[in-house]
Amino acid sequence: MSQSSFLRHITIALAALSGLCCFTAAAADNDSAEPKALEFSPAFKFHGTLRGRYEVLTDNGDGRFQVRNARLSLGGDVAPWISYLTQVDISDNSTFKFLDGYVTLKPSKVIDIVVGQSRVSFSNESFLAPHTYIFANRSFVSKDLGSKRRPGIKARIRPLNHGASDLAIEANIANSGAHGASGWSNHYTYAARATLNKYIAGAGHNIIAEVGFQSIHPDIVRINCYDAALQWRFDDLYTKAEITHWRYSHDAHPAATAYLVEADYGRNLKSNAISRISAQTRFDALTDFSTGVADDSGALVTDKCARKRLTIGATATNINKYCRTDLRLNYEHYFYGYNAAYSAADGSKVTIELVVHF
Repeated sequence: MSQSSFLRHITIALAALSGLCCFTAAAADNDSAEPKALEFSPAFKFHGTLRGRYEVLTDNGDGRFQVRNARLSLGGDVAPWISYLTQVDISDNSTFKFLDGYVTLKPSKVIDIVVGQSRVSFSNESFLAPHTYIFANRSFVSKDLGSKRRPGIKARIRPLNHGASDLAIEANIANSGAHGASGWSNHYTYAARATLNKYIAGAGHNIIAEVGFQSIHPDIVRINCYDAALQWRFDDLYTKAEITHWRYSHDAHPAATAYLVEADYGRNLKSNAISRISAQTRFDALTDFSTGVADDSGALVTDKCARKRLTIGATATNINKYCRTDLRLNYEHYFYGYNAAYSAADGSKVTIELVVHF
């Protein structure tokens, strides 16, 4: 083992040890000379999301029915300073996937330590759950450049937390994923994310600014990724802009960029059948992109060619004390360069989708 590799392993071990020490010290501060029973009742929460849809390609008329997600999660608090979450998707495009399985330690009110498999800290889009989507299909920022789950350790601190402003900073060390989620490797994923949530009292404005960094090593080269997002909500209007940029080490592939601009406007209704109606629009784009996995010759290839997309949609929502239901209609129009190579499934389409979350 080289000296640099040895030092990297020692650094990771010390980071994990320091997190556990913080937790142990905080727990010790709460102990008295004589142990006493904690007044605490464990809480368990069970949630599920089902997304069923029909899609039709406007270029050739081909269509399909699909269960996009059948997601189940179980979580809760087992002690005042310990919580957990386990989440699986029974049908992610008809494939079973283990998504999350982690424990959160809470040594203080402003520090969380997450151990297990969870989303890697990075972009805003990647942290959205299916029942919070405002479009049927994810943006290029999330689907191609942003969404990863890895086993690892994560620390989150909230140095600023009061009614008008909230600042959260988190850092993440996780497996590289090059040899499966839990495969052996001498490379790791490093990530960090900062979120500032500002509410302007009296004006009704809510502004959220985020920046993220992620360094991954999916195969033969390291890729450094940068993200910035800005959200603004005012009464019934919601807008967001986000950009993600990938840089491949040793110039193994041209840098890739994805961005989006979107808006949602809705009105609440006094109806038992429809609680809210809303309209959405989004423009997103992706440059030539490589996943970072080399071909048989040892070179990175372009896995997706450059593309742009305009999405317009409408949603009818019913909310009651048991569940939330969204009926969504979307049209996506794709734009490609001359002689671009892409599959028919990546062409313009109409999607009608029913989403139930409980």
